[in-house]
Amino acid sequence: MIKKNLTILLSLTLISTLMSACGAKRPMEVVVKNDQEKVSTVSTTEDFIYLISVSDADSLAEASRPHWMSSSKLVRFAFNKTSLEVKQVVDDPRFKNNPTNEKSILSIPVVYKNYRCKQNDFKECTNKEESEEDSTWDKREYFLPDYERLQITEVSFLPLALDQITEGCFSQTSQKLISSELKPESLNIEIERTYSVKDISCAKSVLVGTLEELLASLSFKVRYHISIVKAAALTDSRYQEVIYPQGDQSMFGFFTTDSSRLDIDNRPSADKVITKLDRWSPNRKEIVYYLNDAFEGAEFAKIKSQTYKVADAVNAAFKEAGTSVDFKVKPAPKGMSGEDLRNSMIIMVPEAMDSGLLGYGPHASNPKTGEIVHGRVVMYLGNMKQFIHRTWDEIVLSQVNQKVPKAVPSGDTGSNSSETVSGPTQSVSFAGELLDLHPVTSTKKNAIVDSKSSFKLPDGVVVSSPVAAVNALTKFMKSTNSSKKALAGLEIDKGIVADDIDDYARKHLSDLEYYSNNNYYPADYFGFENAILSAFKGKIPENLLKTWSQMTESERAQVIDLVLPVAWTVTLIHEIGHTLGLRHNFSGSEDKDNFYSKEELKGHGIDHDIHISSVMEYPFEDIGALPIMGKYDVAALRFGYARKALLADGKTLVSIGEKGIKAKQEELEKELEKLPQDQQTSEAQKKYSLKSYDYCTDEHVDANPGCKRFDTGTNLKEIAQHQINIYDRYYKYRNFRYGRRFFNVEGDGAYLSRMMGSFRDMRLFFERYEAIKESIPNDELWEKDPNLSPQTKEYLKGLKEGINLIANHMMSVMVQPEPICLYRAKGDKQVRSYPLIWIQNRYANPFRSQYNPSVYSCLRDLRSNEQIQWVGQFGRYINSRKDPTTENPFVDEIDVRGIAIDKALASHFLMTRYLGNLSSDSTTGNFFDIPEQRERLKELYMAIILDEVPVKVSAALTDGSTVEIKEVMSMWWMNLFKPSASGRVNHVLGIHGETPFAEILLRQIDRYAGNIRDPEGSLELLREFQVTRNLNTEDIKARTHKKIAAADGNIFYIFPENTLAERIYERWEIATVLEPNPFEIQATLAEAFSKKTPREELSANLQKLVKDVLKVTDEKLAAALLKNGLETFDYLAKRGDGAKVMANVMTGLQKSKNFYEGLINALPDSRGGGRHAINANISIQVRGK
Repeated sequence: MIKKNLTILLSLTLISTLMSACGAKRPMEVVVKNDQEKVSTVSTTEDFIYLISVSDADSLAEASRPHWMSSSKLVRFAFNKTSLEVKQVVDDPRFKNNPTNEKSILSIPVVYKNYRCKQNDFKECTNKEESEEDSTWDKREYFLPDYERLQITEVSFLPLALDQITEGCFSQTSQKLISSELKPESLNIEIERTYSVKDISCAKSVLVGTLEELLASLSFKVRYHISIVKAAALTDSRYQEVIYPQGDQSMFGFFTTDSSRLDIDNRPSADKVITKLDRWSPNRKEIVYYLNDAFEGAEFAKIKSQTYKVADAVNAAFKEAGTSVDFKVKPAPKGMSGEDLRNSMIIMVPEAMDSGLLGYGPHASNPKTGEIVHGRVVMYLGNMKQFIHRTWDEIVLSQVNQKVPKAVPSGDTGSNSSETVSGPTQSVSFAGELLDLHPVTSTKKNAIVDSKSSFKLPDGVVVSSPVAAVNALTKFMKSTNSSKKALAGLEIDKGIVADDIDDYARKHLSDLEYYSNNNYYPADYFGFENAILSAFKGKIPENLLKTWSQMTESERAQVIDLVLPVAWTVTLIHEIGHTLGLRHNFSGSEDKDNFYSKEELKGHGIDHDIHISSVMEYPFEDIGALPIMGKYDVAALRFGYARKALLADGKTLVSIGEKGIKAKQEELEKELEKLPQDQQTSEAQKKYSLKSYDYCTDEHVDANPGCKRFDTGTNLKEIAQHQINIYDRYYKYRNFRYGRRFFNVEGDGAYLSRMMGSFRDMRLFFERYEAIKESIPNDELWEKDPNLSPQTKEYLKGLKEGINLIANHMMSVMVQPEPICLYRAKGDKQVRSYPLIWIQNRYANPFRSQYNPSVYSCLRDLRSNEQIQWVGQFGRYINSRKDPTTENPFVDEIDVRGIAIDKALASHFLMTRYLGNLSSDSTTGNFFDIPEQRERLKELYMAIILDEVPVKVSAALTDGSTVEIKEVMSMWWMNLFKPSASGRVNHVLGIHGETPFAEILLRQIDRYAGNIRDPEGSLELLREFQVTRNLNTEDIKARTHKKIAAADGNIFYIFPENTLAERIYERWEIATVLEPNPFEIQATLAEAFSKKTPREELSANLQKLVKDVLKVTDEKLAAALLKNGLETFDYLAKRGDGAKVMANVMTGLQKSKNFYEGLINALPDSRGGGRHAINANISIQVRGK
C-alpha cells in the first residue's frame, strides 16, 4: 500500500514538474494599459522645478502672448485619492510638517489601477493578468492621468490668468489635451483652452475691426505648456549661490531670487530675507541656446547669420569678463520645444503679433539658489517690419530738406499725412511779456507779419491769429540710486475707478512700465533710425528717396531686407542679456566714461559713434544701440560670474569675496586711508578704488528723473530737452491715423494713460528739485555754496535748467491753439492768417460761402481758391476729428486725436501737489512755489481764464522762410473740450458736456493752490483767484470793494486781493458801456481811436453812419445812438486806453457782459464751496459778417 501511494505521489510530482516547465515557456497575457503610468515613475520625495508658458495663441488676440512664461517654482509631486497634485515646496523647514502649508499649484485627476495574475479555482495563477480592485488606492501600482481635465490652481502673471481671478473680460469655455510625456525626470503637458469674451465691450482687448472680425474675435484659443523637471537634472551640484546684498544691487543689476524665514518669534523680518543673484552656473563648459525651426526658412538666412554673430559677441564678453563659459547657438533638433525647461531656445516669430513688442527675454532659475536653468529669447520679427515705415519717412524727409532747403511738397498727401496738419517746423510758447501789449505786435525774420494788417481777412474783418506747435518731451536726470525696497513705487489696483488724475496716476501702471518690468522690449520708441542709416551707410540712395507710401512692394522689401538684420542684432543681444540674469540699465546713455572710443568700436567692426555703455539700456534712436556687449555689461558679467572687479586704474582685477562688491569698495577705501597723506595721490586712489559704472533700473524710474527708458543726454538739461523733443517728434505718429487700420475714439483711455506717463515723468524733475530744497532751501545759492562739490553744483545747475525747460514746455502745451492757416492773397506778399476753426458753421466765418464747412486741412481747403496761396499752417487739433474725405464708414473712427487731454494733464502736473508716489509725496510743492515761475504761471492761468492768451510762434513757410508772430489771442471756442467716448477719461479729467478749459483750471486752482508748508503764501495765491458771493451789508461795509450784480440775481463782491475778479470786473464794466452800441458804431469807434480822430469829426462820422448805413429814420433813436456812441468814446478816452480796448473788441478779446458774469460765477468762493461750472454757451462776441 505504501509502495502504491509512493508511486502515485511520484507520478503527480512528475506531472506537476512537466506542467511547470510548459508554463515557463508561455508569456503572461497582460492587460493593455493604454495611457497608464507606473506610480513609481513619479518621485514624491525629490524636488522638481515647475514652469508654465503660453506656447501658442491667436496672433490677433491682444489678451495673450505666445511664448510668455510664468516664474519658476520648486515643487514636489503628491498622490491623493483622486488626483496627482503638484505642490509648492515650503520654504521654511520649520513648517514643512504642516500639510496645509503645502500649496497646490496643479491638480491632475487620476484613476488608480492595479493588476494581478488571474487565478483558477485552486487559487493558482492562470498566466493571465486581470484588473484588481481589492487594494486601496495608495497600494496600487498604476495610475491613469486625465490631463484634459487638469486644473491650474496657481495665480501667475501670464496673460489671461489675472483676468480670470478678477472676473474680467474672458471666460474659459473648453479645454483639450494636445500632448503629454511623463518620464522619471520630467513631466511635460500641453493643453489648449478656448476663451470667449464675456461682454462685447471687451472685444477691443482681442480685436476691433469689421463686424465679421469682431464676431470672430469673441472667441479665441490659447495653448499652455506645463514643464516639470527634476531639479537635480537641471542644476549643477557644485553650484555656489551668490548672496546679493542691497549695496551690490545699487552697483550692478541682476535679477534675484529671494528666500525668507520668519523670525524666532514668527514675525516677518527684513534681515531674514536672503537675496541671491540669478546667473547660470559658471562651472558649465557651455551654455547652448537652440534656434527654433523658423530659422530654417531660406528667407531668414541673414537673420540666422546675425544671430550667430550676436552669440559670438556674447561669448567674447564672457571671455573678457574672465569666465571659462562658452556661449553658443545651435539649430534645434527636430521637434524640440522651447517651453520644455530642459531646452534654452531663441524663438523667432515671423508673423506680426498684436502685442507691439520686438523681443522678450525671460529666464527660469532654481528657487533655492538662483542658478539659471532655462533661458528663452522670443524675437518678434513680424513686428519689427511694422515699425520701419515710420522712421523711414522721417529720414527721407530730413534728407530731402537738406538737399533742397526751400522745397516743401505742395500737393495734398491725403488724410493720413502729418504734413497736411502739423505743417512745417514750428514752435509755440507762452508770451508773458505780451500781457500789456495790445494790439498785436510782431517781430520780423525772413517773412513779415505786420501788426496792423496781417490778420485782416479779404473782406476787411479783423481777427486774432493764434500760434502753433509744441516742442516737447523727455529724458531725465541722474542721482544716487535708492534701493528698490526703499522706493515706494506705484500702487496698482486696476479694479478701482480713479476719482481724479492723482488717483489715476497712482493706480494705473503704463504699458511701457509693465513691459519693461517683465523683460519685454516694446517697439513704440524704437525708431530704427540707427538701423536704417547703418544699412544704407548713412545716406539713402536717390532711387529710394521717397516716402514709404510712394514705394513699390519690391522697394519696400529691399529696405526691409537691409534694415531688419541691424534691428534684430541690437534687440537680440539685449534680450540674451536678460536671460543671462542682467537687468535693465537706464543710465547707460549717461555713462560717458564707459562709452567705447572710436578706435575700440573700429576694432569691433563698427564705423559710427555709439554713446551708450550697456546693451541693457532702452536707447532712443538718435544714439543708436550696441551690437556688442558694452563695457558695463562686461563688468557686470565679471561681477556676477567671475566674482571679480576692475580697479579704477583700468588694469588690475581683484576678487570680490563673499561679502560683496560694496564691502570690497569700503575695504579698499580703508586701505587708502592707512597710507600717509602725501602718498594718497590720484594714482594711489586708482589702485585703492573700484572702477565705477553708472547704473539704474526699473524701480528707480518712478523716483529718479535721471533714470528713464528711451532717453538720451549726458546732463540734466539735455535730458529734459530730450523729453520735450520726444513729445513733439512723435505727435504725428501718436495723434494721427498714419496708415493705421483702427484709430478710434475708444483709444482715448489708452492715450490718457500714455500721456499721463509722459507728463508725470517730466514732473519728476520738480520732485527731485523739491527734495533737494528740503536740505538746501535757498536754491539761489546752490551754485555758489562752497560746501558743494563742482559735480554737485553742475548737477544742481542742470536740475534748475531742466525744471525751467519743463515748466515752459507745459505752458506751451496749455497755449497751443487749433490749426491756423497762413496764406497770401493773390498779388500780395503779406502773410495773413485765419483760424481753421472758423470754417465750422457755429462760429463767425467770413469764408463760409467759399469753403467746405467740414474742412480738415488748410492745404486742401485753401488750395482750391485761386485768390489765395497756402504758405503754412500751425497749431494742433484740440478736439478729435474725422477727415470728411475719408472712405472709412465707421462713426467711431477718427483721423486725428485732439490734445485736450494733453492740455488738462500739462496744467495738472504744473499745479498738483501730489504725484501718487509715496517716495515723493512727503513734500507738497508745485511749480507755483518756484519764485521765477510763480508770476508767469499765475498770469498764464488768468490769461486762459480771461481768454486773452499771449503766445509766440515761429513757423516755417513752404518757401523755406520763417515767420515769427507775437500776439494775444482768443481761444475760448478752441478750448472747449468735447466729451470723450471713454467715460474713464471724462471722469478723470472732469469733462461733462462741452467743458471750457478755464473750468478745469479753476478746479485745479481751488484744489491745489493751498500749501500746508506755506499757508500764508499759498493763501495769497488762492485769494487772487477767488471772489465772494452774496455778502450782507455788515460783512462788507468796512472793506473797499467792487461788485457785479449778475442777471441771475447773484451779487459778487470783489476785494483788492482778488486779482482775477478785478480783471473780470474791469472787462465787465467795459462791456456794460459798449453793448448798447451796434457793431457798426463800435467799428467806427475802433477806427477813430486807431487814427486818433477828433471828437467833432467822430460825431459827424457817427451821424452819417446812423443815417446812411444803419438807415435810422426815427430822430429819437438816431439821437440816442449818437449819444451812446459819443459817451462811449468819452468813457474810453478818459480811461486812456481806448485804442487797446477797441482793438480787443474787434479781435474778440473783449467779451460780452454775459460772458464775464458767467466767468465770475465760476470762481472759487472765498468762504468755500465755490462753483466751477461755466456755461459753454455763454455769449462771446466774435466780429464777423
